[in-house]
Amino acid sequence: MYPYNSKGYLDNIRLQKGITLVRSYFARLASYRPVQAANILNEPKLSFATLYCLSPEIEKYSLANRLNMRNKTALEYLNALRSRQKLDYTRLTEEALEWVFETGRHDDGLSNEFDGILDKTAAILTKVYRNKSALPSIVDIIFKRNKKGGFIYDLIWAFFEARNADSLMLIADRLNSGNNKDAELAQKLLNFIPGINNISNTDRASLYAHVAEWLTENCCFLQYTGETFNQISNPEPFSVCLEAKYMCIPVSNPDSIDGRTITGQESSRLREFKTLDKETKVMLSDFSYSLHRKDQQSWSVWISSPLSEQIKAAKQEGGSI
Repeated sequence: MYPYNSKGYLDNIRLQKGITLVRSYFARLASYRPVQAANILNEPKLSFATLYCLSPEIEKYSLANRLNMRNKTALEYLNALRSRQKLDYTRLTEEALEWVFETGRHDDGLSNEFDGILDKTAAILTKVYRNKSALPSIVDIIFKRNKKGGFIYDLIWAFFEARNADSLMLIADRLNSGNNKDAELAQKLLNFIPGINNISNTDRASLYAHVAEWLTENCCFLQYTGETFNQISNPEPFSVCLEAKYMCIPVSNPDSIDGRTITGQESSRLREFKTLDKETKVMLSDFSYSLHRKDQQSWSVWISSPLSEQIKAAKQEGGSI
């Protein structure tokens, strides 16, 4: 398959001469040589943006049945969105949607409708298919649009719906941007990180170091909350699962710890831990993580001791090792 950033014959006409001229050229070709017109559309290097622009001509000259499966699927998807029909996911393929998004993103801003299609496609890829490969591109569009003053909240929702804590570094990297809007938006999106708003976004190095250190420590213990900018002004899409951090067991999904069976002793410890106030939970979970990282044998002795002794040891060490 051709790389998504390469251009097809019709793409070059559109980009060099404009949408009106490529539609005029294609209409003439389709009226006299429909097979050739369909073959050019079926080029592997064609972008979704060009298929989108030529969709009226494809319908007018009844070329849909001559299209390859990629283009047929994308066209059916486009028509379903335009008519507000309920999407039939059995007729969609992840590969076709990846093509729509990855080739289409280079033309973000083409029209409000086109941008909405990109947003919807991103959401389907992350929420339905749990597609991680689209996340860097989603972040790229979010920050590019933000600099232009465009609508970004649906894309932000799509990004977080992937529920992928590892991808948060894609946002954190924007803290090092030379553009103030990038740093401000990154800081806003990572608002759930404690202490992030105590550092000026003009102090990029300190801000990035703080965020990177916190994510390194807490990434595998983060759980998705579902909060979005469409609901509240300062959402916290991720939170630390203090029970997981206390037990030093990674979170595999929002509702369980690592998906493995918890032993009787671990279950008892967790029940006791859950009765504590949040401040004590935070202290114990931070201490537990630090001790586990430094000396797992000492941690095993500590975690097996009575809760009162755990708290005493944590307080003596100031909550960390």
